[in-house]
Amino acid sequence: MISTAYGVDKYMTFGNRLKTLRKQSKMTQKDLGNQLDVGEMTISGYESGSREPNFERLKKISIIFNVTTDYLLFGEESASIKNVYWENRAREFETEVERLSDVVAQIIGILN
Repeated sequence: MISTAYGVDKYMTFGNRLKTLRKQSKMTQKDLGNQLDVGEMTISGYESGSREPNFERLKKISIIFNVTTDYLLFGEESASIKNVYWENRAREFETEVERLSDVVAQIIGILN
């Protein structure tokens, strides 16, 4: 159970989790709306439960607050999802290190 990892209980609704994460980030509804390209009334609707974000906005929300969509929807993250996420990030990092190594080698070749 991840009930305290983000200060959010897994039994809360999506709207309650969103509101808690937003407030912990010291964001207003307008701030979050600007990042999602929606109005603050839409954010208010998400938080009250009268509206739901589409898939793309849900992904953006997860990126903004650095949580998974599973966490936003269900209040917990499965270990397998976290593992896949970090494995993907590690591969991205390795690729970037290789690219930078090539760039450094080219610069050294030019300087020699």
